[in-house]
Amino acid sequence: LKRVHYQIIEGPRVRIKAIEVQGRISRKSKFYQDFILKNSSDLVASGFYNRQALDTGFKNLVTELRNQGYLRAKVLSSRTEYSDNRTQATIYLMLDEGPQTQIRGLDFKGNKFFSSFELAEVTGLETNTPLRLTLFEESLEKLKNFYRSQGFLEMRLLNEGEELIQYNEKGTQARIGFQIYEGPRIRVHAIAVEGNTLTKTRVILKE
Repeated sequence: LKRVHYQIIEGPRVRIKAIEVQGRISRKSKFYQDFILKNSSDLVASGFYNRQALDTGFKNLVTELRNQGYLRAKVLSSRTEYSDNRTQATIYLMLDEGPQTQIRGLDFKGNKFFSSFELAEVTGLETNTPLRLTLFEESLEKLKNFYRSQGFLEMRLLNEGEELIQYNEKGTQARIGFQIYEGPRIRVHAIAVEGNTLTKTRVILKE
């Protein structure tokens, strides 16, 4: 038998003193600090330093900013400075939000049964508002579900995943164009009831 002994020097547990966010940003540094603390890990949320968890928080921050319309948001750099006794850490984050992209137009092509105004209301998207990617993704499902609920079971978006969104050169404005294939409106031709030995057919059809 061999017995292995580990002699461990833990050192001090490092707490996060502050997260200073600088660069081209639209809000105060505290907004970004609070978001990172809440969206990194339970350890970071409780105020302790962990580099990998903070990197996750940085990525989540960029994703959130892009969902708010800052499609070119990115982290330029980050560094950590420790106190003399290495019990506290200050994180400096250089962030570039970029311009916030605004929706300047909603275009619908191929729609015959419903007006463009009706379909715009279905999507929930509005012009002159920030292009939020999460809401945009939801708008696609809303549009499909609306058509299916109206009997257009073969409806599809011809340009989904391709050139649905057109940006200007600076990326500050976006125009969303839906190319729709409605397909036929399918009606119920007949309902056949089989196998009902106890319940009458007219009772089932009524229900």
